[in-house]
Parts: sequence; structure tokens; C-alpha cells
Amino acid sequence: MVVSLRERWYNHYGVQARGLRRICGAGSLVYTDREPLMSSAPKHASRSVPGPGPTQSDPRSGPKLSPKKRAGIERASFKYGYREIQVKGPDGDIEYERVPLTLEDVLHPQFGDVHVLSEAHGDDCVYLRDVFKARYQDDHSVVVFIDVGIFWDIPGLKHHSPDVSLIFGVKKRKEWKSFHVKTEKVRPALIVEVTSPDTRVNDVNTKVEQYAQAKVPHYVIVDAQEKAGRRRVALMRYRLADGHYERQGPEEHGRVWLEPVGLWLGVRTDPQTGGDRVALFDPSTGQEIGDYAVLHRKRAEAEARADQAEARADQAEARADQADERVRQLEAELRRLRGEG
Repeated sequence: MVVSLRERWYNHYGVQARGLRRICGAGSLVYTDREPLMSSAPKHASRSVPGPGPTQSDPRSGPKLSPKKRAGIERASFKYGYREIQVKGPDGDIEYERVPLTLEDVLHPQFGDVHVLSEAHGDDCVYLRDVFKARYQDDHSVVVFIDVGIFWDIPGLKHHSPDVSLIFGVKKRKEWKSFHVKTEKVRPALIVEVTSPDTRVNDVNTKVEQYAQAKVPHYVIVDAQEKAGRRRVALMRYRLADGHYERQGPEEHGRVWLEPVGLWLGVRTDPQTGGDRVALFDPSTGQEIGDYAVLHRKRAEAEARADQAEARADQAEARADQADERVRQLEAELRRLRGEG
């Protein structure tokens, strides 16, 4: 018996259909939400089915899975996020069905995966990206990514999609959807991950090992956890030495030094929410660096206003010169009429 892609996915991840299906006629797209439940589907012979989606066999038949891998499969959950897979229904309609992700899926995401992240998580990532980009705005060999797939040049090491990655020495700027280290011949100098409660283990354990394997010189973790209803952030910094990461302790005020960019990374408490957020500090002044994107825009606007004011002053001066010349001409004409010329 041929196992459908839908059945194979349910068997693989331990889920079965549950929810509301919306159908819009022949040839339409169908979206179905699915909740994780232990599957009670009968066993099927393993057989590959063409098309998108996983190709693993039913874990209850064929090669036996290790306890670790089986546990990972059983932990598929919508709290990590979801992926939409395309299947063809019995009537020929194309269907898109949501299936839950595992921690392994989050560790090595695919295009289109949707992860469950907080607003504060996104704010931290955007703030860091904007500061880094503004700091190197005139250097086109530097790129800063948020959630862009990095494909490594290490055999057996799968890709990652870091929250923030900073790369120096790029030969040519592109509109990257993914970054291939082997092709570009450079790798991230700094990666920053902001943890989420449900997937924290990936950032504080697995990636410490895998980013060291990928030869990333500096890895920083913004470890965000909920305590007493408030977001609390602790910082971890790792530096590559002899192929392994060495944990670097926080410095004064709990800050960590971001060597590649020459800035301090610290933590501030948001007065509105009472929760923690990241903040960058200028080492020469000790002052917190605001939103560089906003500061850059304001500076550009101020320079534009200054240019406009200077242009208006030049125009006024030109008009004054013209008026003086006209006065001289009138005075000369008056003298001529009086016979004084």
C-alpha cells in the first residue's frame, strides 16, 4: 500500500488530523490546522512519496530509531512553530496543511517555517542589527543578517539560521536569501542568539557545540527567561580557542565585550513593561547607544535641513547682490539724467 505524504507525516511526527478544514472548490487551496496528538493510525509499509516534505520512514517500521531521535519526533509541538506542507487531495485540489515543528526543525529550519517568538525577542534582534548596520554603513564588505540561513563548509554540519550574524570581508554585496560560507569564502565573525523559553536548549547547549564546530570566533547568547511575570535577561559570551569555545565571564555591570564591533553589550530594564532588553554602550563615553536607525535618520534630516538653510542663505545673498547691482544701475542712470555723468 502506498503511504500518502499526509499519513507519512502524521506517523513520523505522532500527529493526526484535528481542526477545521476550509475548502473553496475544485482546484482551490485548502488550509488545515493540526494539533499534536498521538497517532492511532495503523502501521503502513515504508515507501517514498515524491514531493515536498520529509522522506523518513514510519518510525514503527523499517530501521529502528535511536531513543534520542524518537524522543525528538514525539516532542513535535506547535509551541515551537509550524510548517506548511503541500499535498494533493483525492479530488485533485492542492492542500496546504500545517504541521508542528520539533526542536531539530527549529535548529535547522526550512524556508517558510513559522517560529513562535515574542515581541521583545524581535525588538532585541532588530536593535542589534540596526546598530551594527549603522556602525558599518560605509563599509560594503560588512553584512548583518537577521534569521538568514548560514550554510557551512564543514562536512556533516547542517545549516543554521542565527538571530543576528555579523560577517566581515564580503567581496560582493547581494540580496541574500541564504549565505553559503564555502561560496563566499568568509564566515560570521559574531553570532548572537536570543533565547525563547521553549527552544532555549538549542541556543545554550546544542549551538555552543555546533557554532564552535563551524569555527565562528565569537558567540553571544542573550538568555531571556520569564521570572515573576517579567522578562529577565542574562548574557553569555563564548570565544573560540583551539577549536572549542571558552566561556568568558561578564565584566562590570554584567556587560560583555563584543570584540568584533568594539562595543559593550548590556541589559536595561524597560520602564514601561518592567522587563529587560539589550543595550549597547560606547566604550569611550560609557553612554548607551540608542536606536541607530532612528539616530541616523535624524542626523540625515538635520544635515538636510542645514543644507536647505545654507541654500536659502545663498539665494538670499544672491538676491541682495542683485538688489545692490540694481541700485548702482539706478544711481548711474540718475546721474546721467542730471548731466552729472
